Amino acid sequence: MSAIFIVSALWQPSDEAGLILCPFRALTGLRCPGCGMTHAFCAIAHGHLWRAIEYNPFSPLLFLAGVLAWANAAATLLRLDFIRRGFARLRLTKEMTWCLLALVMVWWVVRLVKGI
Repeated sequence: MSAIFIVSALWQPSDEAGLILCPFRALTGLRCPGCGMTHAFCAIAHGHLWRAIEYNPFSPLLFLAGVLAWANAAATLLRLDFIRRGFARLRLTKEMTWCLLALVMVWWVVRLVKGI
């Protein structure tokens, strides 16, 4: 996670077509639900939240989840149990996980149909 955050803060990818990092897109030419996430993370790291949402509307949620996972890992390494107990309360329920998965699948269908 640290490497992802460092790269996001240092790299400013071009908006021009270039290297395709998504294996699904490279093979099919179609955008997956996560396409645009690299650009979006870089945009968030540079303080451009709306631009990140344009790249991928799930990017702020995933970026926040990454920050929380990183903080939880840091709390584990530093043996800060009171912080870890706080993170334990943030766990997704099975129902919430299924709802998020359904939302991502709906987004993917919309993205494929509309070509965005």
